[in-house]
Amino acid sequence: MSETTESEEIPVFTDGSPDLVEQLDDLKSLGELKIETPEPEKVTKGDSEKKEEPEVAQIAREESLKSDSTSINGSESNLVQSQRTSLPSLSGILSTFSGRGDFWSTSSTSPQVEKSSEDGSDYLGQRRNLSLVAKIATRALIDPCLEKSIIIEENYPPLVQFLAVLEEVLLHGWKQKISMFNRNKSFWAVFDHKQMESAVPELKETNKTVKDLPGIKSGLGRARAFLRLALMQKKLPDYLDALQASEASFRGEFWEDWALLRHDEAPEIFGHMQGLSIVEANLDLKGVNLDGQVGVIDFSLVAAVTDASSNANTNQLEKENRRLLDQKSFLEERNRQLEDRLKLRTDKLDVTDETKNNLESELKAAKIMIENLQEELNSVKIGAESDSKALNESFAVQKTGFKAKTDELTGEISDFEKRYSVLENQVKLETQERLELEKMLENEIKNKQQLELGIRMLERDAYEKQDTLEQLQKQLEDTRSINQRLFDEVREKNDRERERLRKLEESKQAISALRSENENIFTEHEKLKIQEADASDMKLRLESEIDDLKVQVLKYESDLNQETDRRKIAENEAKAAKMVAENLLKKTEHEGSKTLVSSLEAELAELKATVGDLESALTDMAAQLENAQLDRDDMKDLHESLTGHSWVDEKTVKICAKCTRDFTLKRRKHHCRNCGNVYCGSCSSNSMPLASNPKPVRVCDNCHVLLLARLS
Repeated sequence: MSETTESEEIPVFTDGSPDLVEQLDDLKSLGELKIETPEPEKVTKGDSEKKEEPEVAQIAREESLKSDSTSINGSESNLVQSQRTSLPSLSGILSTFSGRGDFWSTSSTSPQVEKSSEDGSDYLGQRRNLSLVAKIATRALIDPCLEKSIIIEENYPPLVQFLAVLEEVLLHGWKQKISMFNRNKSFWAVFDHKQMESAVPELKETNKTVKDLPGIKSGLGRARAFLRLALMQKKLPDYLDALQASEASFRGEFWEDWALLRHDEAPEIFGHMQGLSIVEANLDLKGVNLDGQVGVIDFSLVAAVTDASSNANTNQLEKENRRLLDQKSFLEERNRQLEDRLKLRTDKLDVTDETKNNLESELKAAKIMIENLQEELNSVKIGAESDSKALNESFAVQKTGFKAKTDELTGEISDFEKRYSVLENQVKLETQERLELEKMLENEIKNKQQLELGIRMLERDAYEKQDTLEQLQKQLEDTRSINQRLFDEVREKNDRERERLRKLEESKQAISALRSENENIFTEHEKLKIQEADASDMKLRLESEIDDLKVQVLKYESDLNQETDRRKIAENEAKAAKMVAENLLKKTEHEGSKTLVSSLEAELAELKATVGDLESALTDMAAQLENAQLDRDDMKDLHESLTGHSWVDEKTVKICAKCTRDFTLKRRKHHCRNCGNVYCGSCSSNSMPLASNPKPVRVCDNCHVLLLARLS
């Protein structure tokens, strides 16, 4: 019986590897290191005494056989020779430790394997020896958990050995010098680093728990507590993988260039430790002294390998088969876990894709809606600009007309003021003469004030007809004839004084009327300025402009009503003035009545001219009022079309909005797509294209008429 074992490098076993199946096959063919509870085997070498061969020695021998590429023959002498060739490898391991079997020597300040005077070849040997011992300790901890379900306690020997070896692996090449008397500086600073916490989010919570543990004073104690806590949480393989995957510059801050964690042996060791996730551990982190505890590697089980017989070889092969079966079970379990994780991530990816598709569809719909709204906004802007331009032109024309009228009235006011100053001087000169007639003049002044009020009302009357003016002229002619008959009885002096007073009062009246008219024109001019300023913001304040137009229309209507009332009042006052004039002329006996009548005729002609101008101005204002009403209606329709109508819920509607007939099974409900109200089929049988929908849609009869008028 012969078997040839080739020297092969053990592949790295990490999560998410694309060659997972190939690695599983390689691991099955190679067979991994395994530590079991030592079972003494009896071997003979001639007639020598019986000795035990521990399982650790067998594992060391197998590794040596693989590295030396030796073949095992079926004969007993070849088996013995192959077993002897394994001794140098195990001796090399033991030579790196002191006689006590500890990992640190009493003759060196470094916890690493003993250095020689040679260069990197010693570090390479140290890394290989540490890698071999780490594999042995890892398998010794995992294999019992594969065979049966057990919960590991604090003092479980394989666990103690594993933690000691892992501590030495992490401290190999550490830049801080550590002796057996000073081991407070630890590798926990690496796992407590922000870069590691950002790579593994769960690490932050683990570090917080370690910091909160009472009774731990040194960094080394916290490092040991961290390893135990991560093992209980089954997160230790993930943390070690994250450390191995970190940047080389980050690891270079803590380890030397020749350290194990900065070479290819680290991925190999951490790959063997992936199986730690199946270990169930219940460790007491408070009841042990982690600060003073010293890790010790117990090699009492490792003894010299003696000659083995053919029976030992057979037992070895059987154990190897069992080990391979156990390894197969472990890898199958690991493969199942990876498949579950892959399935979970695939499901998450499907959900993400579905969410992405939904968001893309919503984004497309939103883009289409934005384009439609942009088109509506552009159309509204164009309409508002055209309306604003028309209003600006109208306001400019009105402004020019009112400005010319204001200039003309200003000139007239200045002339009247000059005349007033002349008459005032004359009045001052004849004040003494007026004293004796003061009582009579007071009565005349009261009558003149009443006449002045009537004339002012006549000036503002924009719709007084020509027959009213003729009637007033006839009344004035009658007054003239009466004055001619009665003024002969009035003294010439009183006549002259009354004439001067009349001219003075008439001048005051004309000036007051012109000032009032000028104030009204100025008020209208200011209003036009305000309207012109508001027109510049027409695009953004359509609704406010409509309200302003409504106010103007109401004002114009109120003015018209007031003018109508004033016209009636003026007619009544004219009649009263006629009666007053008759009474006045009866009392007056002045010879200068002809002069007064001629002056009244001249003033009457001026008043007629003023009334004619006011009539034309009021005619223009009436036309502007009509145009303003039309503009208000157009702006109201435009506002309603822009703002839209609320969509009425058909569940709350029982009758048609137009014919008010009840809805039944035969008379169904239909929404108007323009106003949003609910109508029956006969009241909403028309179709028209809208701004929001170029295709013809159902509209009610009222909206149909409105849309046709707008299109025309």
